Amino acid sequence: MTFTKGHPNYAAAKAAVNQAAENDAVASSTANDPSDSDRVTVLYGYGQFKPQQHHMIDAVEFIGGVARNVPLGVARNWQEGRRADGKPSYNRINVLILPNDATEADFVHVSGLRAMSPEKMAALLKATDIDLICSTLSKPQVEQLISDLQRQVANR
Repeated sequence: MTFTKGHPNYAAAKAAVNQAAENDAVASSTANDPSDSDRVTVLYGYGQFKPQQHHMIDAVEFIGGVARNVPLGVARNWQEGRRADGKPSYNRINVLILPNDATEADFVHVSGLRAMSPEKMAALLKATDIDLICSTLSKPQVEQLISDLQRQVANR
């Protein structure tokens, strides 16, 4: 179930997410297996939402279809059709769970999005207004793109 910050059940949902993480941390006893309190990255709607678009699931914020630092136990509950507190969910969502240090390249790979050919990408970049690209990407993404392009130009 999805709650926004103004929803009357938002505080209860957020508390359930935090309580589930705490309960899972106490219940976990295996050192080598990932515990339910370990933090992961969760994808829901990646590639379908705009990069800066925000939405909430069980008081967990997704930006562009990506939520970081989600307790593994909460993400597993979503995969199994339960809410963060372990109760049955009214709506089932399909999420992808990745390590917390996953990159956007990992997101594209696991979500099944197809990259376009380098020729098409180059033509698209030439035709696209640079202001539009910068307004679509976050500041760290723009800085990373600039850094990567400068490195490639220096190596030519």
